[in-house]
Amino acid sequence: MSIFVFEFNDAGIGISKDGDLLLQSPGYAVLDGDQLYLGSEAQDIARIRPRWTNNQFWSALGTSPMQGATPRVRHHADLAFAHLEHIWKQVGEPDAEVILAVPGSWTTEQLGVLLGLTDEVGIQVRCMVDAAVAAAAGHASESPRHLDISLHRILLSEISGSEVLARQRVLVLAEEGLVHFNNLWANTIADQFVHATRFDPMHSAVTEQQLHDQLPGCLAELDEHGSTHASINEAGKHYSVTLRRDQLVAAAAATYPRIVQQLQTETAASGHLLLSERFAGFPGLEEALSVLAGLQVHSLEPGAAARGCMACLDNLPPNSGDVHFYTELRRSGAANVGESAPRRAQPTHLMYRGQAWALGSRPTVLSLDENAVVPGDDRGQPQCSVQRIDGRIWLEPRPVTRIEINGRDVGDRVALSVGDQLRFGDHEEAVQVISLVS
Repeated sequence: MSIFVFEFNDAGIGISKDGDLLLQSPGYAVLDGDQLYLGSEAQDIARIRPRWTNNQFWSALGTSPMQGATPRVRHHADLAFAHLEHIWKQVGEPDAEVILAVPGSWTTEQLGVLLGLTDEVGIQVRCMVDAAVAAAAGHASESPRHLDISLHRILLSEISGSEVLARQRVLVLAEEGLVHFNNLWANTIADQFVHATRFDPMHSAVTEQQLHDQLPGCLAELDEHGSTHASINEAGKHYSVTLRRDQLVAAAAATYPRIVQQLQTETAASGHLLLSERFAGFPGLEEALSVLAGLQVHSLEPGAAARGCMACLDNLPPNSGDVHFYTELRRSGAANVGESAPRRAQPTHLMYRGQAWALGSRPTVLSLDENAVVPGDDRGQPQCSVQRIDGRIWLEPRPVTRIEINGRDVGDRVALSVGDQLRFGDHEEAVQVISLVS
């Protein structure tokens, strides 16, 4: 029987199977007339349809009537149900058991709503665990703190213990989340466009969306190389600027010190701090935290909470019909936690009709052009982009495209593995994910 872990964070609900991260679906919904877009599809048009966009239905999960309610969407729980059903259709398996890793800031009422939603979707829940404790369980540090970020806030979880980890308290360090930082960096990049080309990407929703779509790739490349470039296409014209890491560091100069000050004020400044994977690529954050003498910062990789759940699986009771919520976890084989596991071959290229396209931190766009798949978006209809982020290769579907991976429809950001077969629309020939080792 497969074990799935659902890690809930409105920035991206992560779905893992048997410890392997499969999919991340952002907590976005766009209700445009009778059409409801969810996850990546919704995020990809959020700047174009801002009036119909909701990205708070997970953080504010509940059944109170919401502003702008319709007969179809009465409250945030309706959107959460639609999103959960959308995800489960992509990855679900009959008779699979699911562990729910949830934020420590959620109330008892919100946990109850979540269980009601999973039951309605038909998900068999084994148990619920605190997501920060689960992430810490997969790391070798003792009595760590876990710093996480969602779309709208930054949370600090204090955890005690070594073999048995227990959540002590959860603090809201800032009411500024990924939405705040992404807007900061997007505006900084837009200023560079105005300075270098006299073109303002923020003057239209379409080009603003293009800019935000490029942010993950830009941050990944800045983290790896220290510089990158962003480009915008509008009305047949192409605009491009070069970006330096220090420019984006300066944009966050007013926010990082407040995080550091809150850490100093609310908790001991020394010890181990586990940095959520959602902070990956934040330019200058680790340097800002380094002013706290004695603080050892460890950056977690995507899927840390799922791996922690699997590390504790032997100590979680089997499904008995009652769903328990654990804020304390006993590691299985604690002495081995944190040791390197054998690494699977990572994808390096896409193979199609005898050609191999290399994958890296810059997005590779795949388009359909008449009877073929082609790299780039200068001809044909763009279907997806593929790039390396945080050591994994991710496929990001474009809006209103139909993509199959190994015969299964996907609509959200998906982690690719060697051997995966990609098909686009009605095109029968597959693009294969391969690994070439020199």
